[in-house]
Amino acid sequence: MKLIYYDKKSGEALILIESVEDLWHLEKILTEGDLVEGRSFRVFKQGGKEEKKPVTLRLRVQKTSFSKYANRLRVLGVIEWGKPEEFVQLGRHHTLELSPGDKVKVVKEWKGYHLERIREAERAARKVKALIVLIDEEKAQVAEVRVYGVEFGPVIYNRSSKRSGVEERERFYDEVLSCLEGKTIIVAGPGFEKERFKKHAEERGYKVILESASTVERSGIIELLKRRVIEKTLGEVRAERELAAVEEALEEIYKERNATYGLEEVKKAAEYGAVKKLLVLDQLLRSREEVEKVADMVEKQGGEILIISAEGEAGERLKGFGGLVALLRFKVD
Repeated sequence: MKLIYYDKKSGEALILIESVEDLWHLEKILTEGDLVEGRSFRVFKQGGKEEKKPVTLRLRVQKTSFSKYANRLRVLGVIEWGKPEEFVQLGRHHTLELSPGDKVKVVKEWKGYHLERIREAERAARKVKALIVLIDEEKAQVAEVRVYGVEFGPVIYNRSSKRSGVEERERFYDEVLSCLEGKTIIVAGPGFEKERFKKHAEERGYKVILESASTVERSGIIELLKRRVIEKTLGEVRAERELAAVEEALEEIYKERNATYGLEEVKKAAEYGAVKKLLVLDQLLRSREEVEKVADMVEKQGGEILIISAEGEAGERLKGFGGLVALLRFKVD
């Protein structure tokens, strides 16, 4: 994502969408009532025929929907402005479909955490993607850590046996490598198969970072995230950062130390200026005005705000605590 320009006074920003991850970030930034301007098509009737005409439209946002599989962000809203005027009907509903490569203008009340998300997306675009292979003698699980969570790839089964020759095993390794995009991978798993696979991959030009995992099931990926393996090897990945932050906050709650949760308790702590870090579920922040007010209060007091994706492991854990947890500078009675 690239922020081409931003006018603090008018709240207008022009953004270049460069990847699927950028669509995910933008969906988290947009809220009901924002203005979004982009290029689209409108059906125009002329002489009994319907034609699609290219238009530029500005919508008042009502709803957004991100599809990682379709590489698309749909923005539904009411048309407030458009050109050419003869093809635009003000006040009608329309859906903008945004994809990588699009430029979009957004007018909204920008919060500090909105702008930080854009800066984060800009930094992430310069980093190597985290590709993971969990492998043992029977199978391999391929996965990629994206900003919106872990995207699991295929499971590849080893059709060779212990009596099979080296060629059979190498066919298994090559099938795994054929599923990977990029040349840097984290390889983990129980036993010695990962070392053999590492040697094979490096002979074919891959950079391999070797780690350990107790299983090649999906829980092995979560194990790596908890240990912050990806951050240590490839740089910070949001899914890992979110899980680590939630783990830290819940430990503070369990030990009855400087943490609290739930809207009323967190609001009370914010009113006292006691919130050092606020962890808030993205769905909650966009759907409840009271939660946004608490976030604004914390931000003005110099507290850190971390918006947690509802789609990942961290979000699932945070949901059990009302979607809102605060780490405190001091306890509030």
